[in-house]
Amino acid sequence: MAKTRTLQQTLLLRVVPLTLVALIAIVWVTRYSIRRTVAQEVSNRMQQNATITAIALADRLNLLRGTAKTLAANDLLINSIVDKSQREGQLVVFLRSLQLPSPAFRHVTMLDYRGRAVMTNGNANPLPVERFIETVMSGQDYFEIDEDSILIVAPVQYGGSPEAALAIEYDTTVFLDDFLTTDFDHEAQLFDEGQRLYRSSEFNLGDDRWIWASRALPGYPGLQIRQSERQSVAFGSIKNLDLFFLGVLAACAASLILAVSLVTRGSTRQLSLLAEQIQEIQEDNDLSRLVDVNETSEFQSLSDSFNRLIDSLSQTTVSRDLLQSSENRLRAVVDHAPGGIIGTDHSGTITLVNDATENIFGYDRSELIGRPITMLIPDALSNPDDTNDTVDLHPQFSFRSWDGVRPAAGRRRGGEAVFLEFGLSPVEWSDGSGLLATVVDVTKRRQQQQENERLRRETQLILDSIPATVLFKDRHNRILRVNRAGAEMVGLPPEQIEGHSTGDFFADYHAYYKDDLEVMRSGKPRLGIIERVSIENKDTRWASTDKIPIFDAEGELAGIIAVINDITELKNAQAELEEATRVAKESEERLRLTVRSASIGMWDWDVGTSNVRINRELSMQLGEELAYENFEGWQRRVHPADLPEVEKAIGDCLEGRATDYESTFRMRHRDGSYRWILSRGKLAERNDDRPLRMIGVHIDITDRKINEVALQRANLELKRSNDELAQFAYVASHDLQEPLRKITSFCELLDEECEGQLNEDAQRFMKYIVDGAHRMRTLIQDLLSFSRIESQGKPLVDVDANDAARRALENLSHAIQESNAQVEIDDLPVVRADPTQLAQLFQNLIGNAIKYRSEAAPRVHVCGESRHDKWVLSVSDNGIGIDPKYHKQIFGVFKRLHSMDTYKGTGIGLAICRRIVDRLDGEIRIESEPSKGSTFYVEIPRPVETQDKADAMIQMRLNEIETTADA
Repeated sequence: MAKTRTLQQTLLLRVVPLTLVALIAIVWVTRYSIRRTVAQEVSNRMQQNATITAIALADRLNLLRGTAKTLAANDLLINSIVDKSQREGQLVVFLRSLQLPSPAFRHVTMLDYRGRAVMTNGNANPLPVERFIETVMSGQDYFEIDEDSILIVAPVQYGGSPEAALAIEYDTTVFLDDFLTTDFDHEAQLFDEGQRLYRSSEFNLGDDRWIWASRALPGYPGLQIRQSERQSVAFGSIKNLDLFFLGVLAACAASLILAVSLVTRGSTRQLSLLAEQIQEIQEDNDLSRLVDVNETSEFQSLSDSFNRLIDSLSQTTVSRDLLQSSENRLRAVVDHAPGGIIGTDHSGTITLVNDATENIFGYDRSELIGRPITMLIPDALSNPDDTNDTVDLHPQFSFRSWDGVRPAAGRRRGGEAVFLEFGLSPVEWSDGSGLLATVVDVTKRRQQQQENERLRRETQLILDSIPATVLFKDRHNRILRVNRAGAEMVGLPPEQIEGHSTGDFFADYHAYYKDDLEVMRSGKPRLGIIERVSIENKDTRWASTDKIPIFDAEGELAGIIAVINDITELKNAQAELEEATRVAKESEERLRLTVRSASIGMWDWDVGTSNVRINRELSMQLGEELAYENFEGWQRRVHPADLPEVEKAIGDCLEGRATDYESTFRMRHRDGSYRWILSRGKLAERNDDRPLRMIGVHIDITDRKINEVALQRANLELKRSNDELAQFAYVASHDLQEPLRKITSFCELLDEECEGQLNEDAQRFMKYIVDGAHRMRTLIQDLLSFSRIESQGKPLVDVDANDAARRALENLSHAIQESNAQVEIDDLPVVRADPTQLAQLFQNLIGNAIKYRSEAAPRVHVCGESRHDKWVLSVSDNGIGIDPKYHKQIFGVFKRLHSMDTYKGTGIGLAICRRIVDRLDGEIRIESEPSKGSTFYVEIPRPVETQDKADAMIQMRLNEIETTADA
């Protein structure tokens, strides 16, 4: 048998380990948190130091570059460009004596515009010519750093353009050693795009781990400074952290063990005292004694529990005496129960009845004992579910009871029928099995129910005859009654509605119930509530609802009656009337504002009386303040030369020869001048084919007539300008190109005649002359093409863009084969354009895509699509791309982004493209980035049928006037 532990041992073995585990967890979390915080502070310090160093180093490099720029601006250097003799004089002395204060300074060199060293005070390293020309000769300073040297080249400008350069070289190691200090625990390194240029320490760093932080130099892409520090130095402040926590953990463990020992010692002494008192009660068999250990509340509660147990045992003997008394009371309750109680044996013979049973059936108790229960209730032993199945009362079968009570018919003394509620349950008597039946006389209740049912049928008949929906609801929003109209509204039979809440059928039942509560609270009806009725799977209807409170016989609130009349058709008719009224007002206001804002005069002519009613705008056109005019007065204002034509147009409309009236004429103003008027109208009323009324508008078109004259003059001036441009084109194509052709021919002839006799310089000069003449001819031809876009352009017709693109490819076939280009053309639309100029547009765009190519073979994609009312043609390539800041400049004349030596051309091609697109009322734009190719988009309007805007507006106003007059 295992040895039983004491309470003190148990507490020590269970409490101490768990507490130690918790302490260790707390110590570990605290240690981890402290180390993480210190690591974050070290990281922040390293990042901050690296940032400061990067900024300081960038500032020092900027200072060196500023020094070079300052020296390049020296008057002596600038004057040397003008007077080259100074290179042998003062300039030599200046450069050889130049010593910069930096210990890293090596030498300074004077360069010419080709990047060649002209003069130096040391051994100058050669400078890449291409990069020199690309940067320094474009006005920018040049900066380069490697493991050995730092080179800074500043342009020397004369007359606003770079003519020479000054190069200063520094020792990289000396410069950075003087700037970046280090020791055994720290070091610094400088990197350029992944390649280390400088390291501050070359000694063995050992096996210790290092932490580092790097930062890019501001303004020097690719340059990074990295600073490192030994991990043991960075985290030296927390070396003794583990020893401190171990000491704390040991102290806590010792304190815990001592505390548990002291607590358990007092507890075991009190338990021993309690055990001794219980043992004494057991030996003396004295249940009247009580235990008493009250040194602490816990042991006092334990003592009380033992005392209650002893008291319960002492009271068990008392319960036996009370049992007999309880049986006597139960017998008295059965005898005086308000309902009848009948007990039988297993055969159904009555063995027990109470006083209520005697009163219900009219028999004496002695007359019933020993008689079968079927004498009182004939179907007492029948199965309620099947009258031919009787209840088996044999002892070996289990008795059954019916759920609740059931109606049954009984017989009184003398054979009188009585209506009963009958319940039957099997019981176990002291002498065997039997039945216990309960009976209640419900004869009067049944008669009342029949009367109530008759009244309900009559009431329901009345409710169903009402066409409106009628709901009877209780105080809890349950529907108790509903008529036929209400059932039809919900779409369910009444029995599926009654007994349910209105929330089961109506979506907005919360709002309805709020009105119900107000009626029930005030006790006053609310009539004519206009509300929406929303039922699931049915259209929302409008209803007028009356809610009336209902009180019971005692005057207590029983619920409300809601009478709901469907007024949807009435609301729809009202809404249609309101909408028609609103539309009429808006139309009238819109017409009034439109006429006023457009300064359109309106007239209404009564043909029978010859009176003409005019609006304020028409009177202002005449310079008068008139509201009425007669036809004869109106005729007198019309210019005599225009009057016959006006009267003819009016007569045609009145006699039915024309549907509408329209005429343009001059009308005399109050100041004596004539205003041009456009008048339109139509017949508004007829009587037996006789015109009665005519309405129309007056529009002052004097400004338009003036503009038409001005436009005619401008067209004449444009024609004259085009004729002069054509004359210039003729002169340029013949008189200007003829000398160039002679220069080219004679130079080629001279080259053939003197073949072998010209030296190398003469041959090169001859080639310059021929190339210059060819470029001049190309420039003249491009200028002619640019100038002839408008003057010699063909009429715009429908052109298949596929044909234009194919003609462009035929013209570019040599360039395509030479560059191995791939040109893909999708199915293009038919556009409104000049066929020749559209082909030139494609040729210029595709040609540029082939010319400005990268090292890869050119790939060009031409496609077209429809966007809204425009055709969008696009030409995409994989070329060198264009910086977005030049996107607008490239469409100007002579705008080039590259030198003639790099890409040949005149800089007019894209300007021609823009002018061609402008002639089509279109737009050309570019999307491109360097090294990512370019896409040119050409948007050309799609042809649409148009009409005069003023005529369209006038026709719209006449239609509105006609609609208003008809209304």
